[in-house]
Amino acid sequence: MRKFSLLGLALVLSVGAAAPSSSTIEKLVQSERDFSALSDRADMRTAFLAFLADNGVVFGKDGATNGQKFWQGLPTPKAKLTWRPAYAGIASSGDVGFTTGPYENVREGAPPRYGWYASVWRLQADGTWKVEIDLGASVNRPATEPADWVKQASQATTPSDPTKARTNLLAMDARVDGNKLAPNVVTLREGAAPAIGRAAAIAGTPAGLRLEPVAAEISRAGDFGYVYGRYKAGEAGGWYMHVWQHDADGWHVVLESFGG
Repeated sequence: MRKFSLLGLALVLSVGAAAPSSSTIEKLVQSERDFSALSDRADMRTAFLAFLADNGVVFGKDGATNGQKFWQGLPTPKAKLTWRPAYAGIASSGDVGFTTGPYENVREGAPPRYGWYASVWRLQADGTWKVEIDLGASVNRPATEPADWVKQASQATTPSDPTKARTNLLAMDARVDGNKLAPNVVTLREGAAPAIGRAAAIAGTPAGLRLEPVAAEISRAGDFGYVYGRYKAGEAGGWYMHVWQHDADGWHVVLESFGG
C-alpha cells in the first residue's frame, strides 16, 4: 500500500501484433496523475475510494484486504499524500497496466514519509481506469528517479495458450529466480531506492527468500498479469507483488514490490 512535478516519464510499451496505441498508455498514466491530484486537492480517503476498483486489493495491518472496505472504514486522514508516475507498462490488449513512482506523505506534527508505490490498473467497461492492486515500499529520504532509469521493455508476445496464463503464473511465481527477471526489471524493497535491472535485483535479494503466492490476475490477451502473496526472509516478512510480461523468451517479471 502506498503509505504515503513529474521528472521524466519512461513508458514501457508492449509492442506485439496487437500493441496498444500510445494514447492508451497515456490515459493510464493520466489516471494516475488524476488520482494523486484528487488526494492533494481533497484527501487520500476520497481519492482511494474514487480510484480503487470494486475488487481492488490493498495491504494493511491485517494483510491483503478489499480496498473499498478498507478505506470506507477509516476516518478522513489529516495527512497529505501525493505521488507521481515515473514508469509504466501495459498489456498488448490495452486493458491491464501498471504504474510506479515516488510518493510523499506529509503528516501534522511528524516527519514526512517517503517511498515508492506500485499499482496495477484495469480498464473498466465505462472506459475509466481503476486500481486493482496497490503495494509499495517506504524509503528514508525523498525519492527521485535514478539516472539510469529504464527506457524500454522487451517485446510482448501472446502465449501459446493464454487460457492457462493465470495458472502458469501462480506456479512460476513460487520459484522465481534470476532467469525469470526481465533485464530491466524494477524492484522495490523497504528502506531502499528502487533497484533497476536484473543484476541489481539479484544483488539485493535477501538470503533465504521464500515466496507464497496467493492469487493471480491476467490481461485479456493473456500476455500480462500479476501475482501477489506473502514472503519470508529469515525473521523478516510481509507481502509482495510481481508484474509479469510474456515476451519472445517466455514469461518474465518486469516489476516486483516487497512491502512490510
